[in-house]
Amino acid sequence: MKAYLKLTPLLLIIILSCKSESTYDVLKQTKLFSDFLVENFNITLSKNKHYYILVSSFGCFGCKEKNIRELDSFIKKEEKNNFTIISNDDVINYGNLIYNTNFYKDSKYSLEKLKFNVANVTLIEVKDKKVTLVKTFNPEDPPITDFINLD
Repeated sequence: MKAYLKLTPLLLIIILSCKSESTYDVLKQTKLFSDFLVENFNITLSKNKHYYILVSSFGCFGCKEKNIRELDSFIKKEEKNNFTIISNDDVINYGNLIYNTNFYKDSKYSLEKLKFNVANVTLIEVKDKKVTLVKTFNPEDPPITDFINLD
């Protein structure tokens, strides 16, 4: 029993340090992404839940095309305020996404300088002006729409 009591403070310190590290990562990602949006597009993070879809010229064309088609059939015009696409890929056909989202052309290729792993299509979820999800999609991943929840 005495050994258990001696370990309790150590376990508490370990648990708290893990929590603060993840909080630090969220703050770091939020600052990086917020700075990127302001510096390159003069837009700020949304207070409401919002999805930023980053389409880089770097990566697998088939992966990008698959995810863009899924999004094109998923996102409706009345949901425009929930989605922003930032792209520097001139080859992809965005279909109605140009009209059904807030669409920004990254002509300075600033996506490649962003300190996130941006390749193919990357989904960033923001809620209460904080980055809550960063997911880059590869061929073996589930559909991008599985990670979008507008509720």
